[in-house]
Amino acid sequence: MSSKYWLFVGLFWFPILSFAQLEDNRARSLLREGNKAYEEGNFADSQVAYGKALELAPGDAKGHFNLGDALYQQQRFPESIQSYQLAAQLAESNLDKAKAYHNIGNAHMAQQEFDKAVVGYTQALRHDPNDADARYNLAYALQMLQQQQEQQQQQGEGDNQDQNEQDKNQDQQDQQNEEQDQSDQSQQEEQEQQDQAQDEQQNDNPSEGKPQDQQVLQNPNMTREQIEQMLENLQIEEKELLEEIPKRKVKPKASTSDKDW
Repeated sequence: MSSKYWLFVGLFWFPILSFAQLEDNRARSLLREGNKAYEEGNFADSQVAYGKALELAPGDAKGHFNLGDALYQQQRFPESIQSYQLAAQLAESNLDKAKAYHNIGNAHMAQQEFDKAVVGYTQALRHDPNDADARYNLAYALQMLQQQQEQQQQQGEGDNQDQNEQDKNQDQQDQQNEEQDQSDQSQQEEQEQQDQAQDEQQNDNPSEGKPQDQQVLQNPNMTREQIEQMLENLQIEEKELLEEIPKRKVKPKASTSDKDW
């Protein structure tokens, strides 16, 4: 009786284990297929292959990372960021996490989201402090972020001046209209009182309008304090970091997803 029971159990589990192994092999085959298409520049085909592989192995960090690369090369940056984020969450080693965060920074750089790129490169350095490319790209992202914020501030000040000028012109127009209304009213009163008092005159003092204050829009992006705190956590001085930029003859290829595994 006992031997029949164990025979039944063994026959019951063996097909399940075999099916799981087949799925794993199929997923690996699809990954290789995607890699081949990627190397040939067929990024849409590689995306399809990686997607099918992930249907069979949704917890594969490598699959999510490679899918992010395929999406990145098609300039589908928001989708690629989602794939890289999943890769970072599922990756077991710090080096693999750093690669995913590095490419998150690259994708944000491609969209000129420099504050978010700073976060991506900072996370990459947190997991791999020796990543020289991430360190340099972080410096470059900080430089571009500073320029972006200065431009936004200047634009905000210009918009504020334009709005104040519009308010001033509107106030002048309102004042002229008010003076005209009061003049018309005065003439009407004078006509009504002409028979009663020839010497009576009507004096009117128009009121002056007050310009409205237009508040300059604040930059909704990452604040300088947040950036400084992130760098402080990494024990990196921003001044020291920015000094690395002139040392490199070639600008960082922040729009190239070149960290595959």
